Amino acid sequence: MPNKLAIIASHPIQYQAPWFDHIATNTHLEFKVYYLSGSSKLSYFDSDFNQEILWDIPLLNGYNYEFTNIKNLKECLSEYNPNFILNLGYKFENKFLHNYMNTFSNAKLLLRGDSHLLAPENCIKSIVKKVVLTSIFKKYACFLYTGEANYQYFKNFGVRDEQLFFAPHALPKELYSSLDRNIARDIRIELGIPKDDLVFLYSGKLIEKKSPELLLKAFAEITNDRTHLIVIGSGPLEQELKSKFNSYKNIYWAGFQNQMSLYSYYQAIDLLILPSKGLYETWGLVVQEAALNGKPSLVSSVVGAGLDLVDSDFIFQSESLTDLASKLKYIISNSNMLKAAGETARQKALKYSYETASTGLINALEYLTSGNN
Repeated sequence: MPNKLAIIASHPIQYQAPWFDHIATNTHLEFKVYYLSGSSKLSYFDSDFNQEILWDIPLLNGYNYEFTNIKNLKECLSEYNPNFILNLGYKFENKFLHNYMNTFSNAKLLLRGDSHLLAPENCIKSIVKKVVLTSIFKKYACFLYTGEANYQYFKNFGVRDEQLFFAPHALPKELYSSLDRNIARDIRIELGIPKDDLVFLYSGKLIEKKSPELLLKAFAEITNDRTHLIVIGSGPLEQELKSKFNSYKNIYWAGFQNQMSLYSYYQAIDLLILPSKGLYETWGLVVQEAALNGKPSLVSSVVGAGLDLVDSDFIFQSESLTDLASKLKYIISNSNMLKAAGETARQKALKYSYETASTGLINALEYLTSGNN
């Protein structure tokens, strides 16, 4: 019987689905994706964006999939009878492992995650997490890590080096491979921003964990009329933030932007800023998006992608208004360095591809097939 892989995912995600398409198109791996959302409806209400979301890129093209739920997953896997099961995160861990241990003892488990330990935690919580996750991870044979911080996370919970395989987050090439300078010009004209002025960008949900107000406060301290901030996104904090900062003429509210239009904005800006706090920003795909469009990012010290895609000079202490404001002022005074920094970021980000992720997955499966685990 040929080797078969079952992939367990919560729902179709705009960054994951193209990877599945890539695997199906470019490898001989037989696999099926099981979405646990229970519904094939692709639009959904996102409470963090505070609106209905329907992504404008294909989510179900080119690969075998089935919509189910955690209750019916056992039956689905029994019918498919995979040799390997790849779990994308552990949101449903307890029920999933219970079903697995009772039914699929011959299939080997893999886990892909992007969690990190960059932010400090309560001592008791940290001890409990260590005990629980070390126990859970012992049930898995291999792990796909997405970056350096995630690698160290798995190591902290007892995962061995030989069990770890690099399978980074990636983005569809068509979203960044062709840069159109006219788009950047048109966006600046629409917003009334002179073509040679400096433009910062915040792109993301307007929620507390992403700290948009910290950035807005830091930007408000800048008195340079030739520096601008575009805020892309929506969420529960939107109206409150607008009421506090609407009087600043150099702050522009662009609202939620879907994937295709979002990439147009990357071409119009000079620097992305991601000020998230805590353990929320496990990776920060906007950093990768900006980098692939040749733009550097300024990120907080708890953004997962920081260790991989961001120069240390462009990382500020999380939740520190003073440090963020200082970094912004330094960048404004030395804005001529941003173009080179963007190219450096782009070269780093090009290695984080679907090809690399697929190679990591295939290498993990070959390792398990070899019997060395």
